[in-house]
Amino acid sequence: SVGRIFSGANDDVVVLLSRRKRFVAERYDAKSGEYLDTKPIERRRGLLSRDGARLWTRDRKGVTCMDMLGPGVSRVALGGNGPLSERGALAVTGVGDDELVCVSGTEVRWKTQLQGRDLSEAARLDGLDVEDDEFEAPLLGRAALSDGVAYVPDANGVLHALNLADGSLRWRFKGAHYPTTQRPRQPVLWGEHIAFVCSDEFLYRVGSDGARLESFELPGPAPIDPV
Repeated sequence: SVGRIFSGANDDVVVLLSRRKRFVAERYDAKSGEYLDTKPIERRRGLLSRDGARLWTRDRKGVTCMDMLGPGVSRVALGGNGPLSERGALAVTGVGDDELVCVSGTEVRWKTQLQGRDLSEAARLDGLDVEDDEFEAPLLGRAALSDGVAYVPDANGVLHALNLADGSLRWRFKGAHYPTTQRPRQPVLWGEHIAFVCSDEFLYRVGSDGARLESFELPGPAPIDPV
């Protein structure tokens, strides 16, 4: 069965799939379709780096980084099996509902536990009956990574901006309305701004300082990550 398909290095296409109960990455020439080679994958879920040089894979036991054009392999033991993002030699992944971890090679660079949110104010603004101090854990989505910042969405309608170097918090942006979905969508980097499809069914344009610049109501929850 075919999983994800990526544009790789040197005009090739990388296909992640399950073949005879084994997980593999197959490379094909993008122009001719000619088969090039196959690499076994240790873990079920994978993500190819933008330059096609590395394949990051993730499961409930950890993260593996494979050199697509050579024999190099590095592993980090982690639990949680959270969403995975990459930026060059770094990968950022969730562990449990509220912890974010950055790995490089065989090392954990940093760990950060993100704050939950009191949703009672948003509920009252939307005319909903809730108990006071309705505090919810974050339930993190897949981060978008820039050169220096990790933008991490959560199911409470919060976008966390973290310094990629050490995991420290820059700012938190909160959606204006009560969230309606538990599937936080990956934000999109849009020049100096961030397009944030929030779990409150609004699209927000957020500045690099965390300020809300524009908002647009959507017809419903976003079914897929935006592009």
